[in-house]
Amino acid sequence: MAEESSRCGECIRTGRSQCDGNNVANALSRCMSEQRKIEKEEREAEEEMEVLQVQLSTALGRLSRLRKQKRFLKDRGSELIRRGLQSLDELEAQDREVAEAEARVEQDLVSWGAGEVFDWSSLGVGSDFAELGPLSPSRGTAEGPAGNVGGS
Repeated sequence: MAEESSRCGECIRTGRSQCDGNNVANALSRCMSEQRKIEKEEREAEEEMEVLQVQLSTALGRLSRLRKQKRFLKDRGSELIRRGLQSLDELEAQDREVAEAEARVEQDLVSWGAGEVFDWSSLGVGSDFAELGPLSPSRGTAEGPAGNVGGS
C-alpha cells in the first residue's frame, strides 16, 4: 500500500482506481481461513479413517476366528457322526450277539425238555425272570401246568 493512497502499489502502477488494499487483505484472510478449514476437515477425515481401519481390522479378525470355529465344529460334527455310526454298528452287532446267545440258550433249554413255559423260580433266580414268558415267542404260550418243568 502506498502511504498516501488506499490503493496497493500494483494498482497505482497500473493505474487502477478501484483498488482498495483492504480487499487484498480480506481476500488473503478468506483464503487462509478456507485453507485452515480444509486442513481441519482433512485431519478429521484421517482420524475417522483410522477409526474405521481399526474397526475393519477387528471385524476381519472376528470373521477369521468365527470361520475357524465353524470349520472346527463342522469337522467335529462329522467326526461325531462317524463315531456315532460306528458305535451304532457296534451296538447292533452286540444286539445280534445277544439275540444269537439267547436263541442258543432257548434251544438248549428246549432240547433239555424245558417245554414252552418254564418256571424260572425253580432255578433260584427270583421273580425278576417271572415275566419272561414262553421260551420261544414265535411258538406262542403253552397253557396249563403240563408244560412246566420243575414247576409247582
